[in-house]
Amino acid sequence: MYDYCVTRRNPPAIPPDTTPEAWRLQMKAIGEQTPQQCIAIWEETQRQFAIMEEAAMRRLHPDFSDYQILVELVRARYGDELASKVTAKPNALAS
Repeated sequence: MYDYCVTRRNPPAIPPDTTPEAWRLQMKAIGEQTPQQCIAIWEETQRQFAIMEEAAMRRLHPDFSDYQILVELVRARYGDELASKVTAKPNALAS
C-alpha cells in the first residue's frame, strides 16, 4: 500500500558487535514486518524515549515543578521560540 514511500534497504555496514549471520537474520526479520508492526515499534520506542527524556530533565532540574519540566522539554525538542510562547501563555497547555 505505501511501498512508494517506504524503503526496505538494509544499512550498508554490519555493526562491529554483530556476526554477519546474526545481521542477515535481523535484517530478514525487520524486512518481513508489516507497516503496522513497524509503526507499533516506532510508537513504543518514542514512548520510551519520552519517559527517559523526562526522567533526565527531572535529574537536571530536581527543584522544577511539573510545568517547568514541561517547558524545558518543549525547549529541548522544539527550541527557545516555542518554549517562550509556552511561558508567555501558561494556561494555553490546560486545554
